[in-house]
Amino acid sequence: MPSLGLIHTTVDSTVTSTSTSFAEVAESSALTDGTDYYIIATGLVEGSSNSKVFEWQLVDRTNGDAVLTNSTVKREPNTADKCQSYSFVGKITAGRDGGGLAFEQKAASASTVRTQYLSILILDLSTLAATDFFYATDDTVADHTTTLADRVTHTLTRRVDGETWLVFGWVATAMDNVGRSAEALLYYEQGASNSSEPLMLYEGEDNTEQLSAWVCRPYSFTNDTNVTWKIQSRDDQACSGCQNDYLGSTLLGLRLAAFANSESGYASADQDTASTDFVQIATDTLTPNAAGSVIAVGSAIFDAGSAGRDTYLRLQVDGTTSPNTQPDTEAAAVANDPTDQLAIQYATSYTGAAASAAVIDLDAKKTNGASYGWEMVSLAAFTTELFGIVTFSSVAAEAYTSGSKASQSHDAGTVADQTHDAGAAASEARP
Repeated sequence: MPSLGLIHTTVDSTVTSTSTSFAEVAESSALTDGTDYYIIATGLVEGSSNSKVFEWQLVDRTNGDAVLTNSTVKREPNTADKCQSYSFVGKITAGRDGGGLAFEQKAASASTVRTQYLSILILDLSTLAATDFFYATDDTVADHTTTLADRVTHTLTRRVDGETWLVFGWVATAMDNVGRSAEALLYYEQGASNSSEPLMLYEGEDNTEQLSAWVCRPYSFTNDTNVTWKIQSRDDQACSGCQNDYLGSTLLGLRLAAFANSESGYASADQDTASTDFVQIATDTLTPNAAGSVIAVGSAIFDAGSAGRDTYLRLQVDGTTSPNTQPDTEAAAVANDPTDQLAIQYATSYTGAAASAAVIDLDAKKTNGASYGWEMVSLAAFTTELFGIVTFSSVAAEAYTSGSKASQSHDAGTVADQTHDAGAAASEARP
């Protein structure tokens, strides 16, 4: 059966640099010239000083070492030697220069920069039908005001009642002051229904910072009107001449029914606890039809309630952290301000066994015994094997295979003028 193309690049031990020029942390396996790749990246990064700015970025080795637009994070750590998140969602078209996608880091002067953990999913979606995914991006820089402004927008006009879409929303912000918080949210609208969450609120530590974050959420539809998603952003307070700046944003959507097996869920409510151990904030059970790779992603909003509080996030498969155990001991976020609502995110893949159920848990931890925690929690998992590709051999004269324009491939469950169900005689005319 055809499958989604996947490259998973990871870091499972500390990578250190003192160079004030960018130094490579990791590089993916080689990419294929001319292929579009969609990137979902998460990392845990730190610097040795809480008064200097450190940098991390993604570089396309196949296209003259081009830095991916808005992939550069510039961060002054809240706490020296304590991790905070790196995140990115984007797309590249591989060029002819060879190599893969690289992650780099840069130290501040007389300081040390570290990447403790990295998980980059590089997806080749060419085996999916065009109606099974969408991608939209925007990099129109704009000053924030105190009014929410629409950034990247995508409207889905071709859809099926009851289907579920997993949507990623990513935003990058230049923090131009340390006294005004930026707000960003993944907005959803269908007819009279709308939702303004997950919602992020974050304050900078230095006015040269560039911060970014992504969230994800599964959406199920109940009627046949068009569906629109947007990233919206603003500042929480006015600041003459010193507002934070919107840099760019991305939406990536996947129709989960396009995959052989999938599970997903979302919970808006607060999950507060006094525990300082890992607690489960979401769980799914997935049983693949066939052995192969499974992608699992999750996000949550950390509502610390006080500056300096930290949180950890991990995803476990049958009780083992995937893809490695670094997230068990490295923080994902630290609040700079009592009002912060920080996006924390996770993306991984693992090998699923045929007809064998795996329990997938999204766990979070904090180190302060006060009662607070997480909200707006998403978890989704899906096989890279695609769903319902039907091959006609004895009945039809030609075979229908995924990805072949000449043979007119039809994925089961998609809305098409000529849907071919298993066992059909394929007698209708084909243009």
